[in-house]
Amino acid sequence: MSEKSRYVITQDTTSIFGKIDKKTLTDSQFNRAVQQYFRSLESTLAQIFEPDIDVTSYYEAEIEEKLQERIIPILDQDENSVCICLDRFLLGGLEETDKYRSRIFRFGMCRAVNGEKVPRQGSEPLKDQIVRLNKQIGKRKAILVDDGLFSGGTVKEFLRLATEGNVDFSINKVIGFIGNRDVRLDERVSSEIIEPIDNLFDWIDIRDFSPLAGKRYSASQSNGVTSSIPYLFPWSDGASASLNLSPQFFDVSLKAISSFKNLVIAFEKSTSSPLTFRDLVRAGFPLPTNALKTIPVSINDKITDYLDYCVDLIQYERDRKVFVFDMDGTVYQLDGINNGFKGSTLESVVKLNAKGFIKAKEECDETTAQTILEQATKDEVGISRFLSEKYGISRKDYFDFVWNINPEGIVRNFNVALRLIRKLKNNPQRKLILLTSAPQIWANNVMDFLGIMEDFEAIYTGEQFDKKERIFTMLAARYKPKNITSIGDQERTDIKPARDLGMNTLLITGPNDLDRVTI
Repeated sequence: MSEKSRYVITQDTTSIFGKIDKKTLTDSQFNRAVQQYFRSLESTLAQIFEPDIDVTSYYEAEIEEKLQERIIPILDQDENSVCICLDRFLLGGLEETDKYRSRIFRFGMCRAVNGEKVPRQGSEPLKDQIVRLNKQIGKRKAILVDDGLFSGGTVKEFLRLATEGNVDFSINKVIGFIGNRDVRLDERVSSEIIEPIDNLFDWIDIRDFSPLAGKRYSASQSNGVTSSIPYLFPWSDGASASLNLSPQFFDVSLKAISSFKNLVIAFEKSTSSPLTFRDLVRAGFPLPTNALKTIPVSINDKITDYLDYCVDLIQYERDRKVFVFDMDGTVYQLDGINNGFKGSTLESVVKLNAKGFIKAKEECDETTAQTILEQATKDEVGISRFLSEKYGISRKDYFDFVWNINPEGIVRNFNVALRLIRKLKNNPQRKLILLTSAPQIWANNVMDFLGIMEDFEAIYTGEQFDKKERIFTMLAARYKPKNITSIGDQERTDIKPARDLGMNTLLITGPNDLDRVTI
């Protein structure tokens, strides 16, 4: 039996608050609160993922100690060597010592919402940082250190910038605390992983669960103040922490926010003063936000008041009325049997594209491709799963090739649905969700064509689930089933699983049936 995947969480809370007030680093009561906070998140996540996925935790002291054990001998062996740290908090203890202070350098880079590598708040542009490092380090050898090396994206970007900047210093070694032992960086640079994790499911620094971090969203012109999107509700859908399909997502968010509030209260007792967002910004932390920027935050707000507001938002969300729309045959009709997919022009185009996909993969003739396609159509989930398993690709790879179709002239009879969607959208107590077995590329093309992309607060497509029951079960755990209405044209997939969970349902046989929806 293969080893289970691991959901890794790493602690950095003490270091975070130490940036705001160093006195907390030695306050025993505060440090007990830090441990309680971490254990609370650890147990909450374990309840969600175990027994299928192991939750593995690493504490700050362990991370720091093991990194120092590797780095100090290298620095001692060659007095001309230095260390460049890609993490804001690592090696803080080493940096405080007289012996090593002048040999520890930092490079401020973080990840933006769009995946781009950008300067951390308060840092210069990345290329300017490289120029500064080159002046400070000169022709010395450097160890490059980061907390994690899985894809190695941060390290690769640093090495690329260093090469383009034609720096004088050389990278002698890359050390990561956790990572994939087979990560490919640069053939000219050796790498070491202290704690190899080859079966990673996801890895989260717990600061990203709090208002102090997340993926960077925007920045002031000077980069002195930035905003970020934390990984939990009400800021995001949890996708950055692999929680977006979890039935317990709201419960995790509520637990994390409440636990973090207790930590803030302990910090305030330690410092004898309230903690505000002004304090966070001064210490170089971003302001939390969501993609729509609908969660107000002022620089003078107390953190505890803001967290109370976020808890209220979770409670408000749970009480909303939710309308779950199927797409094909519901939001619009096709020219197939009963106005559905089967026998439609869309089905014909998909099968034609699928055959072309098979021919490209197999380099075969039309007859062979048709035979393989007929085998694929017998799969319980569908052609996508059969071919993705056959060719060792993701379903998304298949979908992006086969379903990238222009919906103009294919979708029809959608005006009644558009009127209903816009009426529902105008009521903030109503939440619209699109749930379709069709792939994301087709859903995006259709919604762009119909102009309704912004009307749905959540969109679940065929890449994310095998059967719709999984999404209905998740929604029933997050919201009150009596407040959920599923609208679709298929009794087996859109109506029965929702009705079995206590939801309201509406079976669509034609566009005018949508007039029966109670707004």
